[in-house]
Amino acid sequence: MLIVVGAAIISRSRREILLVRERRNNNVWIFPGGRLEKGETPEECLVREIEEELPDLRFQQHNFRLLGVYSGQVPNGNGEIQLRVYRVLRVGRKFRLGRELAEAMFTADPESLNLAEANRKAIAALRREGYL
Repeated sequence: MLIVVGAAIISRSRREILLVRERRNNNVWIFPGGRLEKGETPEECLVREIEEELPDLRFQQHNFRLLGVYSGQVPNGNGEIQLRVYRVLRVGRKFRLGRELAEAMFTADPESLNLAEANRKAIAALRREGYL
């Protein structure tokens, strides 16, 4: 089964990106975002997911920019993910965690964390392309 996910690269600086751990699957780090619902575009999905996961984070939807599409196994092994990664420009510096998240952090070294497969592929590609 293919699961399409909208994912956000949110940066604090040129070198640090935001990664999150969900409560239900808290052993892997992922980009903020989530699964598309029926009839939803990836951009609409990102707006909904960011508002759920990081309620106080302010961003501008018209500043979303598709950086790439990456695939990998679902962390629990039940299917494949198509990860559509967007750069999201945020406004403001504060955010709090929504109830779905266990933790969030900015990091300049995401490769040192236990990343979901598609997120690891995306980070490697984005580094090669000069986005990170």
